[in-house]
Amino acid sequence: MTYMELKKKHGAELEAFPMAFAFSTEQLNEGLQKLGATKEEVAPIGGGGFIKRTDIDKFVAMFNSQNAERTEACKDAEFLTDALRYELENHEYSYTWDAEPAIDCFKGNVNIESEYFKQCLATAKKLVAANSDGGE
Repeated sequence: MTYMELKKKHGAELEAFPMAFAFSTEQLNEGLQKLGATKEEVAPIGGGGFIKRTDIDKFVAMFNSQNAERTEACKDAEFLTDALRYELENHEYSYTWDAEPAIDCFKGNVNIESEYFKQCLATAKKLVAANSDGGE
């Protein structure tokens, strides 16, 4: 599985999870109706989102499962290099030459101080630099 395939899979799982977002009373009422819940039966998840309190354990389990899957996938050098290349490009590395925002995406999934990670990062940087007009 590629990094993008994993991101899409995790995104689809999140999208399918019963939740709502509200930034007004009208949106709150619509979200409560969508979830079939009252204000007392929901819990905030951040960013204006909320879920049923009865779904909290399922929500946490989904994120823990996704994190474990990502950690396992990062053990494959080809996957990790592809993931780093994607995140370097996503965080405009070819303009800023600052890899830290991309590196931050992998904290908790791989030891960013390891030689393994550093080698994958170096390869990913070379791939990004080869497709840009300059760089390091």
